[in-house]
Amino acid sequence: KQQSQLLSATDKAREGVKIMYEGQVTAYQDQIELLTSKIAELEVVVSQRENDISELHEALDELELEKQREVQAAMTEKEVEKRYLQGKHREKLTQVEGRFHREQHALRSFVLTTAKGMLSNVNMEKALRRVDIYSSGSDED
Repeated sequence: KQQSQLLSATDKAREGVKIMYEGQVTAYQDQIELLTSKIAELEVVVSQRENDISELHEALDELELEKQREVQAAMTEKEVEKRYLQGKHREKLTQVEGRFHREQHALRSFVLTTAKGMLSNVNMEKALRRVDIYSSGSDED
């Protein structure tokens, strides 16, 4: 009888422990389902964020490319302006050189004409002196 009471008490205790563990298992299963649901939600959020990041990287790449194009266009514009100014500079330099050569030629012509004139005056004076000398000598004879 005592043994059967002991068995009965043990069975009741086992049944109580079993019910307690089943309750805990159910609670853990509920927590696992809840956590699994939250993980799924977070995976969706992470996926959306990754898509957003990907789109931002694409936008950054496009902006970078656009900025490179703008810089290249500005550099091309500056190069065109530089070449234009170099052409203008060469043109002015050519004009100045032309003016210099013309003035140099005019100055040479002036000096040559003046020298020729002075030389012809000197030659004329010499000729007049000779004539004068000869004429004075003829008058004395």
